[in-house]
Amino acid sequence: ETETEKALAGIWQDILGVERIGLLDNFFDMGGHSLLAIRVILKIERKLDFRLETTSIAMHTLEQLASEIDENTSKFIDSDQMSKNSGVDLVAEKEDKNESFFRSVFSRKRAK
Repeated sequence: ETETEKALAGIWQDILGVERIGLLDNFFDMGGHSLLAIRVILKIERKLDFRLETTSIAMHTLEQLASEIDENTSKFIDSDQMSKNSGVDLVAEKEDKNESFFRSVFSRKRAK
């Protein structure tokens, strides 16, 4: 069991009110419905910082969802790590773009 699988199982247990969740269980087969799925998605987003699609919950087992989260978050971590290793500071780059945008907007207003 991975940490993501454990976290998902805990979320499902809490929202579905069941004691046991298996890796091969499907949220809807365990008694979930669309409104509970929204709660699960929001809780996953808060706890794991990842946004699942509702269709993913409907079509996949807990194990498959955990794998999807791990694969996608590792890609994010890998790309973030690559940018750090290449000396690119994404935050500073974004701030520069925002500053340029605001300068152009304000300079247009002054010119009017």
